[in-house]
Amino acid sequence: MKLSQLAYARFKESLFARRIRPGAVMSQADLSEIVGVPIGPLREAVQVLEHEGFLTVMPRSGIRIAKPDMALIRNVFQMRRVIEREAASRYAETFRAHELAEQRAAHLDVIARVDAQAEDPGLWEHERRVDEGLHSLLVANLRNPIMSSVFERVYGQIMLVRLDTQYTLSATLIRRTMQEHLRIIDALQESPEAAAAAMDEHLTQAMHRAMWL
Repeated sequence: MKLSQLAYARFKESLFARRIRPGAVMSQADLSEIVGVPIGPLREAVQVLEHEGFLTVMPRSGIRIAKPDMALIRNVFQMRRVIEREAASRYAETFRAHELAEQRAAHLDVIARVDAQAEDPGLWEHERRVDEGLHSLLVANLRNPIMSSVFERVYGQIMLVRLDTQYTLSATLIRRTMQEHLRIIDALQESPEAAAAAMDEHLTQAMHRAMWL
């Protein structure tokens, strides 16, 4: 792996682990220290990250880490609809029962952990993996590298939205999200039209949660 690629990966890892704060202004030296990569290859990574909307380079002022706003949220969910309605519809045409059974079990496990009402520090990360797992499964089934690449970038923006202090997943919201996913799983076994509709409803509700509506 090139050092610029390592810097890119470590930036996202640090951002999603909240070691880098959305909205913060940093110098290249500060960022280099956090990701553990020299400034030279870091600059290459910064160019890619700026293109993807994760930061803005301000001449002579440093690097501003992106902070989600309403426009970003609307744009991200608009793109998700374009990709994921199609993904759900296509998957429903030739769904694989064993994959959906695995997805159902994973989602029910998250709900059970929520309902246990015990201190569960790993719940949030577990929920993120299960959430991403269903969406990634459907998009990967399209076998369209362009859509997969766009989806990966868009999902990164969704993670950025989740980092915002105004958007914190409570146990109630986690349960609601998992239940919406379960309705998608049911719809995938019903028809392409039902699957697309269930996905659309889920994305509408997710956008409202992101906007704190």
